[in-house]
Amino acid sequence: MRQWSECAFGTPAGHQVVSANLSGVPAGPIALAPDAEFAELIDDFLASKLSPRTRESYAADLVIFLTWIANRATHPRDVSRPDVDRYRNWLGELVDDTGETAANGHPRYAPATIARKLTAVRSLYTTSLSAALWLDRPRPASRARP
Repeated sequence: MRQWSECAFGTPAGHQVVSANLSGVPAGPIALAPDAEFAELIDDFLASKLSPRTRESYAADLVIFLTWIANRATHPRDVSRPDVDRYRNWLGELVDDTGETAANGHPRYAPATIARKLTAVRSLYTTSLSAALWLDRPRPASRARP
């Protein structure tokens, strides 16, 4: 699937996105989207962020979220509050040095990092909801001038 992007992490608008450097993340969030519609939503969301660092951080955060939700066999469009709560708990889960769950381990991510990752997810869904509401919104009837 070819993807065109306005954000593309530094790629000028109208140029095909071949790959994006996501600070060592194995795949970009657009590539992990389960369908073209959700890929476009992610691309538009990331393009709306002004700071390149914010785009890169949010992209990396969304890669982790999309991978986690795919492992739960859930489409990102069907995510509910309990899913986000489980994701938050997974982010803070105690793990050992190999990443395996361990009662006496350390948190998978620091509290500030968890907050940022959740902000990326919340922002994606807030943006998508706003876009859907805007598109479905009835247009005011034009009034004829006397």
